[in-house]
Amino acid sequence: MPNAVSHRLGWKESIPGPNRFGDSQLIRSAAWGVVAIASALVVGTFVGQGKWLYLIPLAVLPLVVRWPVEMALGLFAIAIPFDEIAIVGGGGGGGTSLTFFVGAATASILCLVGLTHRRFSVPPRAALWWSLFVLWCCISCLWAIDPAAALARMPTAGALLLIYLLSSSIRLTQGERRWVVFLTVLGGCLGSAYVIKEFYQGVSLAGTDRASLVVGGQEADPNGLAAGLLLPTSLAMALFFSNRKRIGKVLAMLALGGIALCIFLSMSRGAALALIVIAVVYLLRLKKWRALVPVASLLLLLVFIPSGFFTRFQEAGNSGGAGRVPIWTAGLEALKHYWVQGAGIDGFPAAYTTYAGFAPEFRGFGRASHNIYLGTAVELGIVGFTFLLLAIRSQFRAVRHAAAKFDPFLVGSEAACWAILVAGFFLDVIWRKYFWLSWIMLNFFTQVPREAQVQPGTQRVDP
Repeated sequence: MPNAVSHRLGWKESIPGPNRFGDSQLIRSAAWGVVAIASALVVGTFVGQGKWLYLIPLAVLPLVVRWPVEMALGLFAIAIPFDEIAIVGGGGGGGTSLTFFVGAATASILCLVGLTHRRFSVPPRAALWWSLFVLWCCISCLWAIDPAAALARMPTAGALLLIYLLSSSIRLTQGERRWVVFLTVLGGCLGSAYVIKEFYQGVSLAGTDRASLVVGGQEADPNGLAAGLLLPTSLAMALFFSNRKRIGKVLAMLALGGIALCIFLSMSRGAALALIVIAVVYLLRLKKWRALVPVASLLLLLVFIPSGFFTRFQEAGNSGGAGRVPIWTAGLEALKHYWVQGAGIDGFPAAYTTYAGFAPEFRGFGRASHNIYLGTAVELGIVGFTFLLLAIRSQFRAVRHAAAKFDPFLVGSEAACWAILVAGFFLDVIWRKYFWLSWIMLNFFTQVPREAQVQPGTQRVDP
């Protein structure tokens, strides 16, 4: 009987020779017995000590063993909306984000599956530019004006690049890609449902009427929360167009409406503009009236939005984009001095402090750029900024070389990337995990599906 794992992965299993180790069924039964006993002991220990949180990995482990690729990437996507409040070992910057451990597990699983099942292939050309971009970030530590901040950024930069390279090098089947999409949307739905419930129960960001993830004493930035939901929003729209059954379309619309409502309640102006970009990309790619159906549903959500959302747009000019314009003015002055080699990765706050006096309005010292393009130019100079543009250009060039027919998931991934870039005009998103996940998702749907790589005459078992 074929092995279940090789059967699902589509590998043609050779006929086994004589069993030198006795009854293989007996060995497997004994192994599972040992695992069951060990699991029972671990569960009993955790329950006895009241550490219920540690039981979650044990519950997920069988799913990861059965579906390693989709569960590894999917769990990473589910954890991203909770990145800022899921802190292990203490909050206030004293702990480690849960997504760090999930990301480490994801990288390990992808590496193991890719090596053991020979599923690695040459990564896309964009991987070269992203690698050079991160490498230049590392090199910039040599002349960084804030060496401590530069060195502190390196583990995150290296980890994100590693996950990107592993995810982009492993070939996924159609089924695996769809499951990753589904789990990404599920993560957005879970985060949005919690935020909406808390908001209508009177819980919001301290001192504001903006919805956000608030758990205990930890609060997520509403702008970052909204930007992190752009990818699930766009993929939920893709699920709507890809489903042929009415129930599937209804569920996709419910997911789309819930996530978009959370974005509106966060009152993030940058994310609201990014939603418009998603709608425009779908309209341009689909070129049919039915693309207006999910767009119209987003407009209907405005009926449920508090008046503060519209007030924020009206006050955008008077407040200078919540103080962003003065920051950008000083940043442009800093760019005149750092445009060649840059101030070093994460050096914008220190550079801003030096030139804060050039701002028309004083907004304090040590401010972030709130703009990935200006921030990258100041921190990494012309070389780093060029690597960033080349990486983005290479990603979108791959879209043009993909299948000519309408692929909802390819359009959804592309629309999410454009939306993230628009959000990047108002928020520092380059080192956010959802920024890199968006490009990873785009790679999934621009690469040739693994089913199409099977050599002629080779037996293939679809998942």
